[in-house]
Amino acid sequence: MRHHLRRLSSQDTPPRRLRAAALLLSCAALIASDCGGPGPLVSLSRLTADQAAYAGHQVVVRGTIVAFNDASGPYFVIQDSHQDRVEVFPRSWIAPYSGRTVTVAGTFHVDQTTGRWIQLRSVSPAIRSTVHAAARRPARPLPV
Repeated sequence: MRHHLRRLSSQDTPPRRLRAAALLLSCAALIASDCGGPGPLVSLSRLTADQAAYAGHQVVVRGTIVAFNDASGPYFVIQDSHQDRVEVFPRSWIAPYSGRTVTVAGTFHVDQTTGRWIQLRSVSPAIRSTVHAAARRPARPLPV
């Protein structure tokens, strides 16, 4: 059976630049709307200084994960260079990142008896630490 291919005219498909512009505008609209995302990056010092304003809200923070032990066992906090700290849960998500700089997103909570914590939605290595790790890694030869 012989297939006939029809040549597309300029009326059938928009020009390449127009499609690229439409894609760019769509991406910009998604970023602007934030798609219900967790919001902009908040410094730990701001979060701890104005904790009532952030209580119950989605936050994104960057800091170093530090492990501590007490009578109830290990727990993890995210802290900055000024030692502003917030505990993070669940522990199983954050434990592999102990000692590393990360960006976390989640719901911020504060309670007078239990303190402040972030219930995680996501955790990822901070871009800065990833770049430095890649720079230290020796280059692998390309396959022939």
